Amino acid sequence: MRNAIWPHHSSLFFGCDQVNGGNYWQEGLERGRIISVNAQILKEGGDTVIITDECIWSRPGALSPVKDLRKFTITAPSATMTQIDAEITMEMLIDVHIKKTNHSFFSARMAADLSVQNGGTMINAEGAKGEKDTFGKNSPWIDYYGKRGEATEGLAIMQHPSNPWYPSPWFTRDYGFMSPTPMYWPQNGEETFMQKGTTLVLRYRVLVHSGTSTEADIAGQFEKYKSVK
Repeated sequence: MRNAIWPHHSSLFFGCDQVNGGNYWQEGLERGRIISVNAQILKEGGDTVIITDECIWSRPGALSPVKDLRKFTITAPSATMTQIDAEITMEMLIDVHIKKTNHSFFSARMAADLSVQNGGTMINAEGAKGEKDTFGKNSPWIDYYGKRGEATEGLAIMQHPSNPWYPSPWFTRDYGFMSPTPMYWPQNGEETFMQKGTTLVLRYRVLVHSGTSTEADIAGQFEKYKSVK
């Protein structure tokens, strides 16, 4: 469900604001849309689901700046964990200028009752907790978990070491938002520039789990992920 106060970045999300004057992040705006043109289920049943899609970034009166290919592989390593591997290949169709923005690339917005503001925990690979100590910090992963009734539930995002800018700094919020993104910290302080024809391959692993980071062994799970070719 779309949040009436923040009409963007609900659930897991991929997009970017401030791209050649367009906004390919926020919902419901004519400044930009990411349009699915070729969604397919490559495999379903058994222990794995694989979904692919081709998306065009489009807005009225402007050339499309980006095409992306997405592949999501969903498995369940255990009874208490669901794993989503995301591989997103971005191709720059024209020269692309991304101005400094906090709304960029892969992200998650947690349910409000799991947020730090409501007693939850956000922790990175180095053990730093909360927005104050994780914001802008480079880290391979962040886990976000909290209590729901008698159960503890969480979601971790991991960056693959092959990603450009790895490990990216994180844009984090105690209200439940986390995103590994370099775009809020561009090298020249103003924008990130990519020439026409540039290709970025971005890989992330999402773990939806029960228990705390320690109980779910998020650190050990990352050791497995970083060795995946």
